[in-house]
Amino acid sequence: MEREHELEEYLKGISVNLKRKRYNALDIAEVAKVLHDKYGFTYPKIAELLGISRMHLYRCLYVLEHALEEEKRAYLMGKISFRELYRIVKQREKDGKPVYICPVCHKECSAEDSIMIHIHKKCYEKLKEVLTNGL
Repeated sequence: MEREHELEEYLKGISVNLKRKRYNALDIAEVAKVLHDKYGFTYPKIAELLGISRMHLYRCLYVLEHALEEEKRAYLMGKISFRELYRIVKQREKDGKPVYICPVCHKECSAEDSIMIHIHKKCYEKLKEVLTNGL
C-alpha cells in the first residue's frame, strides 16, 4: 500500500515536470532507471508513459551510463546538443579510442590532440597566453 502511494506521488511529479518541459535527456534516463529498477516498469512502458520513442529512451540510458562527467556537464551547460553527446559516446565505443570534450572550447578532443586535462592544444596555447600576458 505504501509503495503504491509512493509510486503515485512519483508519477504525479513526473507528470508535472513533463508538462513544464523540465526534463533533459539525462533526467529522462534517471527517471527511467527509477521506474525500471524500483517499480518494475518495462522500458517500452516507460517510453510510452513519458511520451517519447523507445529508441530515444535507450539513447538517454546509454549516454547516462557511458558519457564522461565533463561530457555530461557540457551537455547540461548547453555547449553541445544531446545528438552530439550521443555521437561522441558511440564514436568512442566504436573506435576504442578516448574522445573528450575540451573544457575551454567545448569541442571534441582526441587523446592525441590533447594534454593531461584533455584540452585542445590550441586552446591550451591561448589559455597559456592569457595567463601569461593577462587579459
